[in-house]
Amino acid sequence: HIASIKRSTDQLRDMLPSEFPERAPEKDEVYAIPGQDAALDDIIARAIAGWQQEYPDIAITFEPGCSDTRVGMHEKWQYQLLRHLVTNSARAVQQKSDLAAGEGKITVRTRLVHGKSQAEIEVEDNGKGVRSEVQPLLFKRPVHHVEERANERAGWGLLLVEVVVNQHGGTARLVRSEPGKGSCFAYTIPVIHNDPT
Repeated sequence: HIASIKRSTDQLRDMLPSEFPERAPEKDEVYAIPGQDAALDDIIARAIAGWQQEYPDIAITFEPGCSDTRVGMHEKWQYQLLRHLVTNSARAVQQKSDLAAGEGKITVRTRLVHGKSQAEIEVEDNGKGVRSEVQPLLFKRPVHHVEERANERAGWGLLLVEVVVNQHGGTARLVRSEPGKGSCFAYTIPVIHNDPT
């Protein structure tokens, strides 16, 4: 059992880039991100435009709520985290058998929370939902899907989201899910407050 945990830890570590933070920030500390000039909503809008082409049968909409907000996370990681959740949502929509072509929906929302100290990014879909017996495992351990067992990295995505978000001072969670009706996931990232001087 210990060998299995070590192997899982090594696999997770291999997925992280070399510039990944060594530790989570202290309370009220936010990482300085050199060259991080793009606003969160702008990064998300650009990403969604590309994903809409990748998933033409799914309506991906964006409800921005963090105008001119910059967060304490490199743009590359912002993109990767959101990409993972949107990809999961797209799969859930595609696997829901009673949706007619063009009825699949993914909505991405941003808003400021916790006294405007954090940006929350929410991804909601009308896909197949998460099975109730799997929900307590999300963000805690790899959750393998029967059709993906051949890929040893499959099932690690939400755990990776949790690690990356926590290392940047945020949280990740399943907001709600109902089998057959869809799911909503969210994560937070600390906001960088511009120094007025």
